[in-house]
Amino acid sequence: MKKGDRNLILFSTLLMALSGISLFLLDEFFKIETTYGLRTNPLVDDVKFIHNLFNFIFIFAVGKIFNCHIIHGLKLKKKKHRITGFSIFITIIGLVLSGTLLLYITEESYILDLRSVHWYLGLIFSISFVFHQLAQFRDKIKTSL
Repeated sequence: MKKGDRNLILFSTLLMALSGISLFLLDEFFKIETTYGLRTNPLVDDVKFIHNLFNFIFIFAVGKIFNCHIIHGLKLKKKKHRITGFSIFITIIGLVLSGTLLLYITEESYILDLRSVHWYLGLIFSISFVFHQLAQFRDKIKTSL
């Protein structure tokens, strides 16, 4: 994988995760008290925009590395990093689907359940991504010794 593509993946993943965490914290813990009761924080819309923007950048970056990294990794005889790679790929598909549904579903009970699914998938993705990067880093150290 090219260094620029790797940096784009890392940058967009980091900012997508940080904006997702910020969105969760704003929505859960920083509601604003008004005379009519609790109201969502006005920053939520801006953070949603940032989260969706980096989501699109991330999907573009994954598409850019699909042939040279993912397909190449599947063709290798050594089955290194397949578990983390598959878990990342499956959670990306789940995150894209649940995130898209969150934009279009208006039923409140579905939104709460889907938001939880999206949050847990994001946590699984983050953990798998870190393990995938650490495994690749470990392999680079082993080959340099």
